[in-house]
Amino acid sequence: MKGIGWIMGLAAGFAAMFCVGWVCRADTDDSGRYTYEIQDGKAAILHYTWHEEDETLTVPDTLGGVPVTELAAGAFTACYSDTVILPEGLTIIGENCFQDCGYLTQITLPQGLETIGASAFDSCTMLRQVEIPDSVTEIEAAAFSGTPWLEERSEDVVIVGDGILLAYRGDGAQYEIPETVHSIAAYAFANCTVLESVTIPASVKEIREGAFDNCTALTEVNLPQNAEITVSVDALLNTPWFRNQPDGCVMIGKTLYRYKGSEKNPVIPEGVTVIGESAFERTEIVSVTLPPGVTEIRRAAFYGCESLRSVSMSPGVERIETMGFYHCTALSSVVLPEGLESIGDYAFAACPGLQTLTVPASVTELGNRCLGYDYVSGEEGFVLREDFRLCTESKAAKDYAAAAGIPVVPPEDAKGAGNTPAGMSMGRKRLLFGGVMLAGGGCIGLLCLLLRRKGQKTAEK
Repeated sequence: MKGIGWIMGLAAGFAAMFCVGWVCRADTDDSGRYTYEIQDGKAAILHYTWHEEDETLTVPDTLGGVPVTELAAGAFTACYSDTVILPEGLTIIGENCFQDCGYLTQITLPQGLETIGASAFDSCTMLRQVEIPDSVTEIEAAAFSGTPWLEERSEDVVIVGDGILLAYRGDGAQYEIPETVHSIAAYAFANCTVLESVTIPASVKEIREGAFDNCTALTEVNLPQNAEITVSVDALLNTPWFRNQPDGCVMIGKTLYRYKGSEKNPVIPEGVTVIGESAFERTEIVSVTLPPGVTEIRRAAFYGCESLRSVSMSPGVERIETMGFYHCTALSSVVLPEGLESIGDYAFAACPGLQTLTVPASVTELGNRCLGYDYVSGEEGFVLREDFRLCTESKAAKDYAAAAGIPVVPPEDAKGAGNTPAGMSMGRKRLLFGGVMLAGGGCIGLLCLLLRRKGQKTAEK
């Protein structure tokens, strides 16, 4: 995923600009402590201003007359409270929210909380008491890194929330994950150099980034044959298990985890339901046909496949996630099947060969700059291509086109259902332009020669 870091940074930059504007439009409560924003009848705290009397800090249940449901990224960073009491309606704690709160010793997370963001309590060096309810389904990377609560635990395995295996420190060569586990957290087994074999039950639905990073002895990963599981791209890459996999499509259950072959036109096995995160990223494939049964194309699945020219999707594909086909510069033919529902942020951005794309009527969600945009380095960033056209009966796609200023063309102008590009590629346009200029130059030269000869004859007379 290092290959997409710069674009995610750019996206974060756009988000940051948005958030600055968001704060400018936000309200502040009467105490002057909380800057917050209300959307859809819910309040998100964007920033907390420290008051000396807040050694024990009780975050309000409501602001602006509506329930507080979110603490935004970095909202309480480096605050001086030793105890924090959170509101009962809270569902999200954003990334870095309480990072570097060096005096914080205890916190009780309320029932109903669902998500704890990356580095949310990172480097809270005095935090020893944490209560995590079973409603928590997601704990992102380094959420409790550098806290005594996690670092000083004596048990071999730490399982919290709704079956999240947060950390493993066992010293055995084999480990069988209990069926109460639903998710393996980021870096949960990282650097466990004695682990040779792990058995993952069907109850596990997600393996987060770096989960088995640097497990240098791990050669055996046992999963149910038809497991449906979301696996982050780097969860198992840095292991002997992955290196020992034969060339071709590496499968984890029904997910195509990673393609490590050299075939230009790879054959995807029957039974695959998910093309995994970054599965084909920066490979040299030329064409690909997704078999029936594939329902999802996950984040950056075909990112940077600069030789990829055509993609055929069978009916059944429902989602193309963020940057699914970003920077596929040779891509000129894509069949988007009826039944597709969602196209994620930047999914087909920086694909200059796609000048006309047919979006089926079933699509109800189109992400930010997902179609018709190129990236230009420098201050311009993402710019809309003047040659891009959209053919669609989808209301959501028409709204997207209208907002972006993209022309919508009738089906007969889209060169059929295969979504082949209408008009010429930029390269062909340049070639034609050069030809016209060359021909024009030749004609001018010939005309000058004729005039010169005529002048010579006139002078002779």
